[in-house]
Amino acid sequence: MENIRQQKTDYIQFLKNPQKQGVWSLTIQPDPSSVVSLRTLLNLQDTPFGRYHFQDSDDDEGYDTPAIIVPRLFSYLRSFVGQKNREYLPPLFASERESWMIHQGIPRHRFSFSRRYLHEITEEPKRLGPEKKRALSKAFTVFKGSFQTCVIQPVPERISTLDITSDKEDTYFQVHEDTEGRITVYALQEETCLLFKKLLEALPDIRFSCESRKVFSPESQLLAMYMPALKMTIPRRILRDTSVLRTISQTLSEVREGSFVHAIRAIGIGAEELIVEVFETYLHDKAQEAPLGTLLSELNSRIQEVQSGAKAKTKSPSGNLKKTLGGIITSEKKSANPNTSFSLLCETVLQGIVPTIEQLATTVAELEEVVAKPQRTIIFPSHVNRSLSDLVPLRNRVSHRIDRLGSARTVTYLETALALKSYIVLALWWQDERKEIDYRVGMKEAIKKAIDRNRIESET
Repeated sequence: MENIRQQKTDYIQFLKNPQKQGVWSLTIQPDPSSVVSLRTLLNLQDTPFGRYHFQDSDDDEGYDTPAIIVPRLFSYLRSFVGQKNREYLPPLFASERESWMIHQGIPRHRFSFSRRYLHEITEEPKRLGPEKKRALSKAFTVFKGSFQTCVIQPVPERISTLDITSDKEDTYFQVHEDTEGRITVYALQEETCLLFKKLLEALPDIRFSCESRKVFSPESQLLAMYMPALKMTIPRRILRDTSVLRTISQTLSEVREGSFVHAIRAIGIGAEELIVEVFETYLHDKAQEAPLGTLLSELNSRIQEVQSGAKAKTKSPSGNLKKTLGGIITSEKKSANPNTSFSLLCETVLQGIVPTIEQLATTVAELEEVVAKPQRTIIFPSHVNRSLSDLVPLRNRVSHRIDRLGSARTVTYLETALALKSYIVLALWWQDERKEIDYRVGMKEAIKKAIDRNRIESET
């Protein structure tokens, strides 16, 4: 029971701040003879591994190779389970998971490869000979206790990496394989890595060296594990706002369909709704309908005005120009000797050139909003500000306004995970922050207390 409680705590802390929590990594390097022994044991010695290599045009590192050893090992160990009991196990690769891959934004050459890879590598053997059974019997004992109900699926855009989950065992980890036979396991708990090591140690004639460490970088590794960790935690266990849960559900649904742009749009809308709630709760005023970056700037500006006093608003240069030109035209019309040519020139500028300048200014402002870094908002703690700094540019990249100005750039699975992480960090902070607000004091005092409270949180 204590282990399960600690496991849930580790998952929740990871969702709140992946880089602070980190993940455990176990790198297993079999010696060359053991690589041969392992492939022979799993009937892979004659497999033309080269046919599974492919080169992604976006990958500067050249060729990549899929994870083959681990799914093959799992399929062989599952064959120990009797046919009758095997019916109660989830499929190692469910048929719908293959169709799910079609929608992951994987290029066509990857999908063709993936379909062949799934069928040829992970198909469970109909029967194992006596020698194979003896060789795998010790490993099956470990497998049965820890990995029997696991389901495998490739990580989107990372075909050499697998997500391995078990709802029954509340287990989640990632496995990465390279062309040298090296296997790396990433897990939120060290115990999971040690169990996997124990599984390989139970195989005959396999000798390997290990390196175990805690990983806090690169961020891409942490983000690749974020959505599966969220699914294992079950969002409603940590979040109670129904609109937030609805946004997360929609996001995960869009990700399953490979619609990463739509997923980030859903996240952006959800974040804007939360910022509007923060705005109206603290400022007792209706927030404007505006994009996320504009909302944050307005929130910060209004809070600073409450704390330091209102600042004089900057007048629009075009407004000053229109007023000046209007005054000149009126004065010329009233003049005893009006300069008709000059009046006509002023009217031409006022009616033709000034609107064009205003339209250009609006377009430039929209573009600046896209590329500008979001300002630090003093009412948020530092980790929330960092998350919003990550989210705003992604939200801008997929906005409908950018579609009008040009075309929205594509976004990746990892960027979608980053956006979702940023949204959940904001939602978790606001869920706790609402409990701390002193509604009995005035607006200015409540804002001051919030700034002080979150500044202390940032420093601890």
